[in-house]
Amino acid sequence: MNPQEQLFRMPAEPLHRLFFAWLPAQDERRRLAALAQELRARMPAVRWVDPRRHHMTLLYLGESPGPRESWIRMAREAGRRLRADAFALAPDRIAAFGNPRQPALALTCAQVPPAAAALGAALREAAARAGFTGLAGPPLHPHVTLGYARGPATVDEAVAAVPLEVRGFHLLHGIAGAPDYQCLGEWRLS
Repeated sequence: MNPQEQLFRMPAEPLHRLFFAWLPAQDERRRLAALAQELRARMPAVRWVDPRRHHMTLLYLGESPGPRESWIRMAREAGRRLRADAFALAPDRIAAFGNPRQPALALTCAQVPPAAAALGAALREAAARAGFTGLAGPPLHPHVTLGYARGPATVDEAVAAVPLEVRGFHLLHGIAGAPDYQCLGEWRLS
């Protein structure tokens, strides 16, 4: 690129993502990492997620080229107002999710626990009341992404169940390419 072209080229701002998520406790994080390590030997064409980034997205709120303070305020309002029950789940399947060219490999449940579905619906409703629009989408299907296939993959197999306790949720802010999420809020479930 010549110097004149550089004058008019705007640097691409990294995408900022905002979402509600469950974060595993340390013992749960160790169990998730152990499962990923076990799968690594059988699935070499996978880019594995750093265990510090393991989470379960409960509601994706959106992305923008920079942080959106109004979204953060609305999300915190939704988190403060939400009332839902804590629950346990025992995901027991590895399945391919999302982009068929490079799907996420996720630990998921064959059946969605009713309390998980209720939490997903309550979060969507609380976010809409706080001012978010365009949140229509499929109901919550709890999963923890362990890795990303480096090409098309069809995976749906049983694994030993990993017991998880969902006792609260977090508001997370992530920047594309950054190694960690920033926690902007945390709330307990009853």
